[in-house]
Amino acid sequence: MLTQTLAIFLDAYRYLNNRRLFWITVILSGVVVAAFGAVGIDAEGVTILHWHVYPYLTSALLSPGAFYKFVYVSFGVDVWLAWAASILALISTAGIIPEFISQSSIEITLAKPISRTRLFLTKYFSGLLFAALQVTVFSLASFFVIGVRGGEWEPRVFLAIPLVILFFSYLYSVSALIGVLTRSTIASLLGVGLFWFVLFAANTTESLYLVIRTETEQRLKAVEARIASTESGAEAAAPGPGGRGVLAAIAEAAAQRDGGPEDLPRLRERRDALAREAANYGRGHDIALTVKTFLPKTSETMDLLKRELVSMSDLAAIAGGAEDRPRRRNRRDPDGERIEASAAQEVERIRRGRSVAWIVATSAAFEGLILGIAAWRFSRRDY
Repeated sequence: MLTQTLAIFLDAYRYLNNRRLFWITVILSGVVVAAFGAVGIDAEGVTILHWHVYPYLTSALLSPGAFYKFVYVSFGVDVWLAWAASILALISTAGIIPEFISQSSIEITLAKPISRTRLFLTKYFSGLLFAALQVTVFSLASFFVIGVRGGEWEPRVFLAIPLVILFFSYLYSVSALIGVLTRSTIASLLGVGLFWFVLFAANTTESLYLVIRTETEQRLKAVEARIASTESGAEAAAPGPGGRGVLAAIAEAAAQRDGGPEDLPRLRERRDALAREAANYGRGHDIALTVKTFLPKTSETMDLLKRELVSMSDLAAIAGGAEDRPRRRNRRDPDGERIEASAAQEVERIRRGRSVAWIVATSAAFEGLILGIAAWRFSRRDY
């Protein structure tokens, strides 16, 4: 049994080795790592080779090790591995099962003492070999870049290997099912592309509702703080974790800017309107999150790596550097930027608070259902 499984994996490796995209992706991974190593940070700002390109984030705000880990997660993993390399991987592996079914090789394989279910699952896991090889090579090279350039030898970099494989498996399971049903590589690619778009739409909808809901709640707290400041004539004390100092300062600044106590009836009307908006956005977010619960969590799966490598204090330092950058101020809503910054921190805290069990278990349940249907169909059909 072990010999048969190894033979199937070896056949999958030969299949990938013969595909030009496999080696193109390897070469492109090397280019991405080289670009990764060319970026740096010192006391004068962010550099590319010896040129300073961004003076607002310096090594005084963020250590070189933290900077490289942030770049590795944000660009190397989230952009390259989770998007570009995954697209190339799907193109390369989409034909493994359809071509195996449509060619006479399946008749020869079924003549051997191997169950159809085990044959299908072995073919499926051999399709994950592309992602496994790519992310392993990329993570190993990035590990040395972070160690040499950033001064931190961070073994948690290799958490990208299981997470990227898991991320890719969500998509490849759908590709495998469509391949079994249609025997068409093109249909597998189009189907998994549509499924990926559905996941993107569901995640974007939930994220937008979360951001708008949180910002609305922060604005509501700021108005409540201004009401309390006007009523008592004392410094406002806004409720809620992480927003007390920011919202109190906004209330005090608004009172000084407007020349003293504000119109209480107007503020109370504004408070009631914001409360209704927050409730509406809250219901919309709850619905979007419920729908998302039954689907694979692609973005949350990749964010697990950010949780491990990039702390909230590092993100705050990066945001602080961005705030120092000159930009046009919003005169109509002078407090909006501070509220948005406070809301962004709260959104990040909420996302990091989502349990690993919810992210992985619900996604794995969906994948298991898809694989179960595909294996059942593979075992029942005539060849």
